[in-house]
Amino acid sequence: IYLVFSSNGGSGNVIASVILKELLTKNIPVACLIVHDTTSKQYALEAKACIESIYNIAVNSNKAIPVNYYFNNTILILNFYMKIAIKIVH
Repeated sequence: IYLVFSSNGGSGNVIASVILKELLTKNIPVACLIVHDTTSKQYALEAKACIESIYNIAVNSNKAIPVNYYFNNTILILNFYMKIAIKIVH
């Protein structure tokens, strides 16, 4: 089962954690596909909390949880690194 959810906001992340725990309890294989938005400090903190939550679920269940992270603001990330690269070159 692929559990797809956003790390930002409250409901999706919280519900996904409950579903994840239930699937692992029933020994149903599950992988998480998580969309992150780090365009603000608040979103970045929510993404961090989500990662920590999944890690804790894996540790407490003693099971591996495959996770793929997707950033929905790739253009902003690339622009950020390009600005750094330009500053280093100049």
